[in-house]
Amino acid sequence: PTTGPLTGAASAGKPDAPPKQNVPRALHNIMDNINSVMVGLEHIFITATPGQHQAATKITKLARGFVKRRRYQKGLAALRAYEERQSHGMARFFANWLEDRRLIHSEVKAMTITRDQKLCQSILGAFADHVWSVLPTRINQRQR
Repeated sequence: PTTGPLTGAASAGKPDAPPKQNVPRALHNIMDNINSVMVGLEHIFITATPGQHQAATKITKLARGFVKRRRYQKGLAALRAYEERQSHGMARFFANWLEDRRLIHSEVKAMTITRDQKLCQSILGAFADHVWSVLPTRINQRQR
């Protein structure tokens, strides 16, 4: 009697046969699909005419060109997005800086206007005081 995992043909003296195992059906289907694709590729490379080879080469060139263009476009889009992300902070900084400068200049302008108004009031007030001090009083006018 034989013991171990080998059963059937392997234990009957046929060393070339693989051991029988329970293979999942999905894996079996995948392997069949791969095998059919390989058979199709053998047909293309072995029995194809030169015209078919030329057509396959043109199709392959077109497909590769399309893929390269798409990769290039996506790469450029990614580069633009990266540069935009990198420069977004700088743009925000300059926008805030300019807004601060506008605010500062408007406040300085308001202070300048207020200062000029107070200066005019003080000059006119001093001039009025001087005029009132120089004018003869009523008593001085009677003595003459």
